[in-house]
Amino acid sequence: MTRTPISRKKASIITTTNPRQKSLKRSAEHARAAQRRRVLAAKKVLPWQALVDWKKITELSPKNIQRLTVVASLLIVIGLVLSIYSWLLKPTNLTIKQVDIQGQFHYINPEQLGVQIKPYTDTNLFLLDEVGLEQFLEQQSWIRAASLRKIWPNRLEILLEEQVPVAFWGKDQLLNQYGEIFTGNLLEKQGIFPYLYSPSENGRELAERYVELTRLLSNLSLEISELTEDAAGSWAIRFKDGPEVIIGRKDYEKRLSRLKVGYVQALKDKFSQIRSIDLRYTNGFAVEWKQIPTSFLGSDISKRIGS
Repeated sequence: MTRTPISRKKASIITTTNPRQKSLKRSAEHARAAQRRRVLAAKKVLPWQALVDWKKITELSPKNIQRLTVVASLLIVIGLVLSIYSWLLKPTNLTIKQVDIQGQFHYINPEQLGVQIKPYTDTNLFLLDEVGLEQFLEQQSWIRAASLRKIWPNRLEILLEEQVPVAFWGKDQLLNQYGEIFTGNLLEKQGIFPYLYSPSENGRELAERYVELTRLLSNLSLEISELTEDAAGSWAIRFKDGPEVIIGRKDYEKRLSRLKVGYVQALKDKFSQIRSIDLRYTNGFAVEWKQIPTSFLGSDISKRIGS
């Protein structure tokens, strides 16, 4: 009897899922995902944490920690300085509240000058144009020198040196005590200050000559009112209420000595009648009279001085 082999077929396994189990599975997955997000959020690196590994810092030596502290302090200071600098760049911040103009003044009006410098002082001390303000002040006729002093936070001191005039220089200028020429008008000193002038504008040299000539004639009752030098270098003086005296370019001491002798011996009482005296002679000098006195003509002294 023949037996037919039994055919073994794989049984198909059909799995059916309960909807409730499906829902529970999804909920579990969502819970795990939420847990993972919470862990990642807890481990999230902040921007400032990205620059510093605090775990490594705790492992640093005290010396390295000290260095880091110094660097951090410097960064804080730099930030503070930059913020202050940015604030001071605005002219309306910490403006100058007080301007003190100091010095000994005879010709300068401090109040008027304070108004003139307002375009410079309407700011703060940080933005103040010191060079420009000093130049403006020293361009004023009666100011010889100016210096500034900042007193923080909002006070400015201006120290001025006023010109001290000692002589007129030409028609519209003056000479100070240092022999420096400056522009100025001083009508009230007409007839009081001497008149000096040289085309070379060497005021100091001519002022020194004036002082020297005054010394040489100090024993006479004469006052020099003018001292001038022409383009050829020839000097001439004029006495107050008296004549012009042409000295020339050289031997001025010898020539003035002859003038002193002639003045004492014969010219003293008639000095106001003389128009000019020319000392540019070897052994005497020439006198030009406004009107020659009859008592003087033919006298021995007139022959000696060449009248």
